[in-house]
Amino acid sequence: MHLQLWIVMSRKKVKVDFRAYSASSQSLIDSVEKVQDDANVFRVTATDVWGNGSNLFKLLDKCDVSTVELLLVARLGLEGVDCLRHAIHTVPEGFLTTREKFISDMVNKICKVPLSQEECQELIKFFAGHKLHSYTSRKMEYTSYEKEMWELTKESGVGYNAFLAPPVIQCLKPECEMAKLCQHNPVCNITVFDINGLKPASKQSLKCATCGTIYNYSKFGKKMSFGERFYDQQRMFVEASDMVFVSAQLQQLFTFLRYE
Repeated sequence: MHLQLWIVMSRKKVKVDFRAYSASSQSLIDSVEKVQDDANVFRVTATDVWGNGSNLFKLLDKCDVSTVELLLVARLGLEGVDCLRHAIHTVPEGFLTTREKFISDMVNKICKVPLSQEECQELIKFFAGHKLHSYTSRKMEYTSYEKEMWELTKESGVGYNAFLAPPVIQCLKPECEMAKLCQHNPVCNITVFDINGLKPASKQSLKCATCGTIYNYSKFGKKMSFGERFYDQQRMFVEASDMVFVSAQLQQLFTFLRYE
């Protein structure tokens, strides 16, 4: 017997053929299963490719953007790739030698797949290249993955919810001829406040080995010599003390309420 059902919708009788639905559903299931099988084969192939180490990035450089994206997703998963972009955007170059560790820790927290610092370093270079530069340079909120970064902070004892460093990695003094900056003090834990409350963060300060100029997050100079000045670049946080920073948005809100 041909199974049929009549349903009254908008004063019209609509004939529902469950056998036809069953056939189309099975076809859809078969299609999905084939896609899953193809994905599994691709994942195995991608794993083999990733196992080639440095040869991988030579191969990726020859691939088109779509293939590169597939390989990255097969390696890290969708969230892992997105977190990698978030980490690259969030952790400034001013963290120098510790940057790769912070980024790999953040990605590993999301994708649950070990990402070595060496592999992370190569990925950062690759993402900065011409193929995926527009993808990584797209602005991303530092509050993304906030819950996971809080967990990572508790596990490691290091602030992962925000990263504050000077906006430059070369000396701004003309006589130093763009000399590369070096680490001034070790990375330290600080607290930042934004519109949603406090967050654990990390801060890095740099120094020019040639002229001795100190580069902090908010300003640079030598207090006992020519003084300090602010950067030309706008800063996201306002320095309340050496260990406490307030978001510019929250500071503007306080100012507005004060004169309201």
